[in-house]
Amino acid sequence: MNDETGAANDEIKTLNDEIAQPNDEIIAVNDEIKRRIVDSEDARQGKALLQVALQERFS
Repeated sequence: MNDETGAANDEIKTLNDEIAQPNDEIIAVNDEIKRRIVDSEDARQGKALLQVALQERFS
């Protein structure tokens, strides 16, 4: 019985590892998306600051 329980536990661990791998990939993709969003927000803010600076300079 203990051998069967051990084998079942090993199978569960294997399945959990298989599930975790795609989750890790999803997390990595989400992190990249978040980074790109931050970069695009930074770019928008930089553009707005540049526009203000140009307006002040040439007005």
